[in-house]
Amino acid sequence: MVCGLNKIKFLLFSLLLLCCCCIRLFADNSSDLVSYDISQSDNADDRSNDISIKAPPKTDRRKNPMKFRGNVTIGGYYYFAQPLGVHNSDIPHIGYNSYSQLDYTNEGDPMNYHHNDGKGYKVGSVWGGLEGKLFVSYAAIAPFLTADHPLFSGNNIAVSLDGELTPVTINQAINVTITPIAFLSFRAGCQIGTGWNFIGVFNGIGINDGSCVKGKVQPFYSVCFQSWLRATFQFDVAALMPAKFKRWTHIQMQASAQLRYKALLNTESTQSFQYEADRGEDLAGWRLEGLYVLGYKIPIIIDEADKSGMFLKRRRNNNFAILAAMMLTIDRLDLTHITLSPMKDGGFGSDFCYVYFGPTLMFDLPNNMTAMFGVHWTNEKEYTTETVGNIYYQDRVYKDWYVYFSRILVSVGWNF
Repeated sequence: MVCGLNKIKFLLFSLLLLCCCCIRLFADNSSDLVSYDISQSDNADDRSNDISIKAPPKTDRRKNPMKFRGNVTIGGYYYFAQPLGVHNSDIPHIGYNSYSQLDYTNEGDPMNYHHNDGKGYKVGSVWGGLEGKLFVSYAAIAPFLTADHPLFSGNNIAVSLDGELTPVTINQAINVTITPIAFLSFRAGCQIGTGWNFIGVFNGIGINDGSCVKGKVQPFYSVCFQSWLRATFQFDVAALMPAKFKRWTHIQMQASAQLRYKALLNTESTQSFQYEADRGEDLAGWRLEGLYVLGYKIPIIIDEADKSGMFLKRRRNNNFAILAAMMLTIDRLDLTHITLSPMKDGGFGSDFCYVYFGPTLMFDLPNNMTAMFGVHWTNEKEYTTETVGNIYYQDRVYKDWYVYFSRILVSVGWNF
């Protein structure tokens, strides 16, 4: 019996020794690779004639500590008025902004030319729309699956706690982000929140049963649960350029695809609801979202000191850069209910994909400040003349699509 135990101990010890040797062998070999050194930061030395293809130095784990980063951002959108569902232009697929309402109620449309549900509503807005949000995030970032190679030396895992506050909702989220290689990251997270009504104008939460356009006023009616899975590819052309060209070759690309689940916890999956004063056309289930950016970054003043430390020190940072980009956002494509009422079958368009696009300016400012400004267009459904005034969106019939000037984005943030 003792002899058997000794054999088992010997085998376990041999297996452990073999694993240690394999790990050591991999770590040694990784530093022998010759590749593009994309880990250099932009500084005055980049204008020298150093060769950009070189063997990267071994990573000292003691100089790669855990990091803690926070962010506070306040921002919002102004939405220009447009009678949704109405193609009000002679140009095909182009709509224009209008601050006049179209009265398609029984009083304004007594002959029922534009509604057939016996109710109708006033289409459009006399002032447009507003959306504002305060976002706070704090993350702990640790090295994860790193190696002595510029593509893997910065690998990490980050866990962040995020809070959101709007005039009508409050949300709390947790995210886990893994970066297994310099140009790719994966994120998973979940969020809970609830809402209320703000001065009788904006409704944070409520069900939409067709009795009103967007949803009933039901403060704290339920908890809105959301979860998501995201994959992000991002790349900077400057990473592949010789050192003397890096400063002026920051052509940046980002592509992000996300699956999001969204639901009110006490409603059926077929019950439409409103959250954060949106259209009131939400249905519980999975949806596809995305963000795609192509831009050019101009580093005016480069001051990256202390950016690699465990904490961002309280110092006067003079960094100043501008990223001019074209942005496209897939706002929503309902996957769970995509076949509920398709466009081609004369339905309301459950398979319609909402997209925002337009130029955006992003600023890295001194003292770890950031800012963003953008103007966006979006696509919209055009409904048939007979159903465009129906109060419940599922009682309308899809006819075609059009694009119109939609919103202005402004935000300011601080990293700490």
